[in-house]
Amino acid sequence: MSDETVIIRKTPPSFAYLFWLNGVRRGDHVMLRPEGTTLGRSGAAEVSMDDPTVSDEHARIRLEGGSWFLYDLASSNSVLVGGEPVHRHALADNDRLRIGMTDLVFRLLR
Repeated sequence: MSDETVIIRKTPPSFAYLFWLNGVRRGDHVMLRPEGTTLGRSGAAEVSMDDPTVSDEHARIRLEGGSWFLYDLASSNSVLVGGEPVHRHALADNDRLRIGMTDLVFRLLR
């Protein structure tokens, strides 16, 4: 028998939010679900965006292996992070996103 001690370390919980910087929801925020949050114009999207330039299911954000990833869901107007179009992007605290004509900021709290 061994007297070795096993230490299990868990990653601290990660809470992520999107804050609206413009439009009718300016100042509003939403907490993102780790299993995934879809953003779009349709009623099927978890986060509804009242912006005619946003696709029905425009983007998805989810937690993967301790990091939050943004996916463009083949939208017609792209997803921009820091002004650059992305298809899959690992998000960092304070990243600025543009979905359609809506500007958002990604905030991460650990």
